[in-house]
Amino acid sequence: MREEKRGFTIIELIVVLGIISLLCTLAFRFSLTGIRENEVSGAVQGFVFAARQAQILSRAGEGNAPCGVYAQTGGITVFQGESYATRDTSLDRIFPVADSVFFTGDTEIIFADFTGKPDVGGVLVVSSSGVSSVSVTINAEGMVEY
Repeated sequence: MREEKRGFTIIELIVVLGIISLLCTLAFRFSLTGIRENEVSGAVQGFVFAARQAQILSRAGEGNAPCGVYAQTGGITVFQGESYATRDTSLDRIFPVADSVFFTGDTEIIFADFTGKPDVGGVLVVSSSGVSSVSVTINAEGMVEY
């Protein structure tokens, strides 16, 4: 009588390991995309909050100078002054943003004293690599839409 050997062949093991590797790669890719989308969404919410805060401070006449918002990789800054370059840095309010998030378009918006109207209406585009971008629009009256 012939004895049967039990076990897996090397081919079967390689196929199973290949399938497991493929599934792990796909799961990682989808989770990374979800993380990036969440970071972009958080940056959009942060910019909208910061823009509204700068507008409120301008309407209140905070420090008798206009207030503005400036978005850059790593953070969003609410500042007081005629521009981001000439601002009073001791009054900055900085909101951190993930380093993977990028801002393009109108990254600096200044709101006029007492009226709260922006110096320019414009569009800020918030994006991250491999994820669709989100546009934030500030119209001439200071309304923020996204």
